[in-house]
Amino acid sequence: MIEFPCKCGFRFSVPMELAGGTIQCPECGLLADIPTLGDLPSILPDGTYQLDEPDSVPVYHFAQAMHAFNRNTLDALGNEKDLRPTMDDIQRAGVNEPVPTGHPLNVAPKYDPETGELIRPLVIVPREEDAADIPIAKAAINYALPGLAPRISPAKVYLELLTPTNTFVMAIILVFHIMLQVCILTLSILFPVVGLFFMAIVIIAHYGCVIEDIGREEIDELPRPLRNLSLADDLWMPFYNVVAAFLLCYTPAIIANLRLEQETRGAFFVLGSLLMLGTILMPAVLLTMLTSGSVLNLRPDRVLGVIRNSGWNYVLIAFQWALAIGIYVTGVYGCNYSATMMLPIGGAHVSRRVWMGSILLLLLGIYLMHAFCWQIGLLYRAKNLSFPWVLQRHMRLSKQEKLATIKKIRQG
Repeated sequence: MIEFPCKCGFRFSVPMELAGGTIQCPECGLLADIPTLGDLPSILPDGTYQLDEPDSVPVYHFAQAMHAFNRNTLDALGNEKDLRPTMDDIQRAGVNEPVPTGHPLNVAPKYDPETGELIRPLVIVPREEDAADIPIAKAAINYALPGLAPRISPAKVYLELLTPTNTFVMAIILVFHIMLQVCILTLSILFPVVGLFFMAIVIIAHYGCVIEDIGREEIDELPRPLRNLSLADDLWMPFYNVVAAFLLCYTPAIIANLRLEQETRGAFFVLGSLLMLGTILMPAVLLTMLTSGSVLNLRPDRVLGVIRNSGWNYVLIAFQWALAIGIYVTGVYGCNYSATMMLPIGGAHVSRRVWMGSILLLLLGIYLMHAFCWQIGLLYRAKNLSFPWVLQRHMRLSKQEKLATIKKIRQG
């Protein structure tokens, strides 16, 4: 029989086969645990258990355990852990003679982090051979070249645009322009307003995607139109940024043109000055809208900081913008005018030279606009770290990089 007290004072007497179970006290109604034979010596008269005193463990044992078994590879001072046995450990193991350097007892074993297998050192036997006799395989594909993928310099952009892939992309943009002209010509008949706006958004957004892919993504080829078919990232946001940059730069000139009442030299001087100012600021504002990530960077001093830190390259890019937008707008207007005059409502005959000239200007404008966007992307790659922008993305450092940075600061 097992006899033990309840917490209320009632004493139980149960058969030994019920050890480890539970029983309800008839006095207090609570469930009591039936002790085993090994627990009987620890039960006090009040029904509670007496716990043994915990063994005292030296504090340095915890420090050694934390040093050996935690996941960090560096100690508290930032040094790499060395778990090789010390001379005291070797002497406690019964080895009284000093262990020479390179002995297996003096070298920490290394294990594969994935499989846990012991990594055994390889014996390397030096051989005297002429380096010129060693065959070296040639790279069969571009990404097999040493280092990163080859970068394209600003001078080679115009040749790179003539590659089959980039030429195909520009051909698609030309097709979109033709579809846009068809929508404009049939606007008075079929009212294709949705198609008109969709084609305009696709064309304008495409140029914004070119700057983003060449600049932030560092891709050395033109993105396909509609890119990844994302309504926000591939259509609306690039379209919004490009149109917003254009309006910020040329709205003063547009307002001045609307309020131009007399065609005097002074009025034309003011209009020309505003157009020139907008043309100079356009590359910087466009780059800020598309790649900086925040409208706070449109503050005038930050936009001027982009121009200043870009150096003389900005002068060439601004000239390319003026040339590209002039030819591009002229080609679009020429094609639209020629097609409109051919309609019955136009009632005019357009010569073949005007048609051919307008189409050639449109082709050249598409080519120059892609070249300009490519140059803007390359400018971002080269100078973005020096631009006075705020709210840029934070590059996270590893523990080793943080410790190395702290060490340099302390030493410096």
